[in-house]
Amino acid sequence: MPRLVDNIVLSNAMPSFDKVYFGDSLPSLRKVLNRNKQLKLVDVYEECFKEKFNAHDALEDCKALKAVINNYGQPLMKRIHETATPISFLVDKRQCQTVIAANKRSYIGKLASKTIVEKLSKLGIPYGLLEEIYEKCGKEAAVAFLSCKSRGYARVTSDVGILNNIFKSFSK
Repeated sequence: MPRLVDNIVLSNAMPSFDKVYFGDSLPSLRKVLNRNKQLKLVDVYEECFKEKFNAHDALEDCKALKAVINNYGQPLMKRIHETATPISFLVDKRQCQTVIAANKRSYIGKLASKTIVEKLSKLGIPYGLLEEIYEKCGKEAAVAFLSCKSRGYARVTSDVGILNNIFKSFSK
């Protein structure tokens, strides 16, 4: 799905898709059929229609899924709609992942701790911003920024050794 989302964004087609939702039919089928094990479209189709179809061909998969949905009707459609995700959420999520990846790249060769890089990146803090806070506002401000509590936990860390390692990276 990332390729689809990327192409919708790149082609500026988002306004055409603002009311499109993505639903996963197989978990919904599992719920409607009250089954715990994983289901495959090919198995459900064969169970419904006592015949096979040319699985893993995109068009045939779509036709088979449509037939299965029509076979199980409203209970299945209702379940798919209840668990569907708007494409706008997927676009936002993809853009967020892109920002996090860029933030992670900004730390390459600068910080050794993958855990700290992960936390900083997810918080939307690229290396340059952290360095700028340290240089313009001072060490105390940087300590406060990194260690201030949110929901009872330090934003990034309050470990003095880790903080000192971060600050050492600025003087390299």
